[in-house]
Amino acid sequence: SSVACCASVPAVADSSSVCAAFCCVIWSICDTARFTSSIPTLCSRLAAAISATMSVTPTTITYGSALTVSGTGCVDPDTPDGPALTVAVYGRNLNEPNPIDPQGELLGTTPVAEDGTWTFAYTVPAEAPDFTFDASFTRSIRADCGILDPPLLSTIFSYDPVEVRFEVPEATTTTSTPA
Repeated sequence: SSVACCASVPAVADSSSVCAAFCCVIWSICDTARFTSSIPTLCSRLAAAISATMSVTPTTITYGSALTVSGTGCVDPDTPDGPALTVAVYGRNLNEPNPIDPQGELLGTTPVAEDGTWTFAYTVPAEAPDFTFDASFTRSIRADCGILDPPLLSTIFSYDPVEVRFEVPEATTTTSTPA
């Protein structure tokens, strides 16, 4: 500690109050630095969560289209050494309905890399009796960052949604000419 340092150099302390003061200041800075050394790590994790981004490509899709959703900043600012995080990706009516998810909203989940980045690949189902639309529409792709593995379900934050356009192909008609 700074007191022990100053007491250990009595010759300096006796000969010069400036030198003694310098010694005590240096050691008190070292004591303070010990407590603040973890702040940059915590601040950088918090900054990553605050500046989280999500992108979707392409932004126009149809039956059978491949869709890639990726993001940054999925970190837990309160638990730097916490459990692995997961991202859940949603897009209402972009998945086939089922008893657990009647709106066909959950597209899936993906693990998060240590640096907070993630990528989720999804293929929109092919046209089917339970998955057919009459007109084109716009939907929001959403994602939640958190601990999403049962029994622990905790969302840390939700990404800003990204709009995509679902284009329904025009019906094809065939005409025949009499022979």
